[in-house]
This record gives sequence, structure tokens and C-alpha cells, in this order.
Amino acid sequence: MDAIENPDKYDGKEIILRGKFTETLPGYHQTFIMGRQAMVCCANDTSLCGLTVTGVKVEELVKDNWYEVQGNIKTIPLDNGGKTLSPIC
Repeated sequence: MDAIENPDKYDGKEIILRGKFTETLPGYHQTFIMGRQAMVCCANDTSLCGLTVTGVKVEELVKDNWYEVQGNIKTIPLDNGGKTLSPIC
């Protein structure tokens, strides 16, 4: 959660992510959403928590399979003036 509130603190950091290949993003080359189910309150209250991952061969991935990616975090500006984070592999 700290990364959402303080994205600049994580810019350029090297990371390893483990998660499921959930979906591609139409119009974006070598980009997909990697996510995990996160529990907010109880086991019946889970939601997908994901990150956009770029720089991978999406055509080699299978939906809902687990993968591990290594790369660097980069801050990306949002239209509303805020920032988000994306791993670049």
C-alpha cells in the first residue's frame, strides 16, 4: 500500500513478482496484467490486485497460470496528475 501512496520512493527499484497472468491490454505490445487475489475483510471478500507488466513475450503466457518476473519499477504519470507504478522486465 505504501507504493500506491508514495510511488516516487519505489522508482527504479529492482523487484521480483509472482502472480497470475490475468489479461492482456488491447493496443499495448508486450504488456499484461499480473495479479493475485487479495483479502480485504474475510475469505468471501477477495478482489484482484494487479500490476501492469511490460517487456515480456505475452504470446508465450497462458491465462491464469502463475509466473515470476524480475525487473525494475518505473513511475508512470496518470491523466489526473497522479502517478502509478509499473514493472519493466
